[in-house]
Amino acid sequence: MSLTMKRHYPLLLTFAGLLLILLVGLGSMQIVAYADRDQLDATPVNGTNYENSIALFDETAVHEIQIIAPADTQQRMIRTYQQTEAKDYFGVDVIIDGVRIDNVGIRLKGNASLMSVANADDFFGGLAFFPPELREVPQHCWAFSPIPPPPGLVESDVDETSKPPYLIKFDAFVPGQTYQGQSEIAVRTSGVAVDAAQMQEPLTNYALNQAGIPASETAYISLRFNDDAPQLYTIAEVLDQAYIDKHFPDSSGVLYKVVEVGNDFTYLGDDLTLYVNIFEQKTAVNQADLTPLTQFMKFVTESDDETFARELENRLDLDAFATYLAVENLLVNFDSLAGMGNNYYLYYSENSRQFTILAWDANESLGKLGAATFDLYWTDRFAGPGVGPPQPADDIVLDANMPTECIEAFEKLANLGPPPGGGPPPGVGAQAGEPPLADGSGPFGDGRHILKDRFLANADFRTLYDSKLQTVYEQVFVNELLLPQIETYTMLLTSYNIENALFDQNEFDLAIQNMENFIRDRQEYLQSTDLLGAIR
Repeated sequence: MSLTMKRHYPLLLTFAGLLLILLVGLGSMQIVAYADRDQLDATPVNGTNYENSIALFDETAVHEIQIIAPADTQQRMIRTYQQTEAKDYFGVDVIIDGVRIDNVGIRLKGNASLMSVANADDFFGGLAFFPPELREVPQHCWAFSPIPPPPGLVESDVDETSKPPYLIKFDAFVPGQTYQGQSEIAVRTSGVAVDAAQMQEPLTNYALNQAGIPASETAYISLRFNDDAPQLYTIAEVLDQAYIDKHFPDSSGVLYKVVEVGNDFTYLGDDLTLYVNIFEQKTAVNQADLTPLTQFMKFVTESDDETFARELENRLDLDAFATYLAVENLLVNFDSLAGMGNNYYLYYSENSRQFTILAWDANESLGKLGAATFDLYWTDRFAGPGVGPPQPADDIVLDANMPTECIEAFEKLANLGPPPGGGPPPGVGAQAGEPPLADGSGPFGDGRHILKDRFLANADFRTLYDSKLQTVYEQVFVNELLLPQIETYTMLLTSYNIENALFDQNEFDLAIQNMENFIRDRQEYLQSTDLLGAIR
């Protein structure tokens, strides 16, 4: 017996993975400062900058971080988050590459990355938001499928339920305390889809930097609580005043962070309280407010096409924005401004009166939420330009000798398809009574962002974007920027693992193979496009 499944099967799986991020990210997230010092014996000190002969973001080393804290600290952090959705700071001491810093704050961070931690007891069985046909596939059947299941449906050998992401804040309890000039560092896992190599953000930020766009420095770390077994993480430089000082000659402006997943940049009015759950002001808190940002949103939302085309260059760094969009597209980072309206900052320069879009948190990059055939203009992340709804072509043949229950389960998936007229699979996207997005897929972060949409709709700005696509494509793919970097990271981590048994080497090797395959598949698709095909 043979069984064929059409191209809409991977579409369904990827939508389910995207839905996981959206439903978690759209929750109401409260951040409350919480000082828990009762079990730590540390004397308050004036703010000190702790130095070390080993640079924090030296990528040629696997750094070692130990958290010294009461034994139940992790459990209390998670329990607090489960009960209140608050990511409270807990007091700990930290040893980084041999240097000890006392009175440090640590809290959980992230949204979708916390899903498996916050709901560890039922994470693999309680994902009610997946279409029932997906949830009903027996776990053992996925071993027969040539296409991976969406994240969260199948347990991985890599245990992410005991590996939450953190934010380490050196000045949480001691004002002015820093480590190598950093007031805080982000400690990341692989994100919503488990990946043992955790290479997405280091590679994406490397590509951004090579394209001339500021991006956080990163490094690999071995992290352990007290004397527990260490685990592999990455750390990333946080965007704050020190970051702005490093990258902008005019550093007296205002830095804003988007905090609402799926926000499409619509102007809501002059009342600044309407934006407090959408954007967070990160710098110049006592000197400025959200007004520059909301006025920019008003211009983007309400200006006519002629005014938008004429005046946008006075309000936005166009070259940087076009380059940012090009890198995120070519590396298929849908968890960004142009995809989910997520994971970006805006820096407003007081001198130029311009905004600059800044990248942040790329651990879902390199195809984790989109196919290698993601089109160049952010219209269809599952197929080539202009394809629209999935079309029957090149059926995928499954193992005819699989158990009967698996054949029956996959037959149901094969019969799922987009509704008449296109759109997402059943159970995904806009539901009854909800306004659809421009692509008809749902109201929350599935591609609509007014700034990006209007920018690409303008012929002159589209030409600028096309030129950046060509430049970045040559830098990253034609010149093979990423594969040697993968090899460098792989040698570093494998060598460390031989000595320290930090992770499962087989899982790591498989993740590297998948990463390399994606990059090759992406380049093959890009070479097939009219815009990039002639660049060799």
